[in-house]
Amino acid sequence: MNIRFGTVGSPQGTPGSGTPAAIVYIQELGLSALEIAWVRSVRVKDETCELMKSAAEEHDVKLSVHAPYYINLNSQTDELMQKSPPFQIGLLQDDVVLLALRAIFDA
Repeated sequence: MNIRFGTVGSPQGTPGSGTPAAIVYIQELGLSALEIAWVRSVRVKDETCELMKSAAEEHDVKLSVHAPYYINLNSQTDELMQKSPPFQIGLLQDDVVLLALRAIFDA
């Protein structure tokens, strides 16, 4: 079994901005994983996903994303279920597939 350690979001001290810079810095720190915190929304272009994927492959960093909190797959109320419609999960799925990574949902 291969266990990897990393951070949620860009580590403090990351030179530059954006997830690709954080991926490079993660590897420089001797870590090998990064969770992208999309906890409020998912606003990422396909081109950005490609940059993140390339950087992760080049630096051997495994990526995961934390799905937005409004997507609750274990909701007990109609109100919360309305905030977690399948199309929102589908939008996230497209980005996850582009990045070939794992998604974390709160339940």
